[in-house]
Amino acid sequence: MTKKLTQGTSGGDYGNDLEALAHDILKKVSKKSIATEMSLPLSRARATYVMTSITVASEEDFFEEVTRFYRHVSNVTGRIPADTDNRSELSEARAILEKAFAESGGVTSACSEGLHGTCGGMRFVFDAMIEQMAKDMMEEYVTTTLRQVIEPLDWATRQDLIHRIVTKFDCLGRDANDA
Repeated sequence: MTKKLTQGTSGGDYGNDLEALAHDILKKVSKKSIATEMSLPLSRARATYVMTSITVASEEDFFEEVTRFYRHVSNVTGRIPADTDNRSELSEARAILEKAFAESGGVTSACSEGLHGTCGGMRFVFDAMIEQMAKDMMEEYVTTTLRQVIEPLDWATRQDLIHRIVTKFDCLGRDANDA
């Protein structure tokens, strides 16, 4: 018999019911939950940001605009960094840009887009940032959700629970609740 599972992700008492716990975990990391937790706030932040121009005049203007956008998104989504000075915000924004444009030249490519607007200018840059932020937030959310439940369990219970979760996914990686 496995160790009794107490508080689940929704605060419920699962006793030894790993099936119910697996279902609750999958519900918490479903497309609907992720949309509610991350996608909608990010979309709201993107939609409410007012750009002054599609392109920027200089590299300095580009980084000022990117930092301003990052600050706006952080405020709207409630994900305000602990250290909120301009330098740390710029550093965070640059890291997002580097990942978002990793396959097309990194920050240099993003800056070029902001200056020349060949694919939509700053609108394109901000959309790419939002997409990257959504990926990062989703990864963090799923990892945190799983760790909160799995880490306190003994090894055998962990294996059993993970097996139950994995078997609920189909070969395309979609969770059974979203199919």
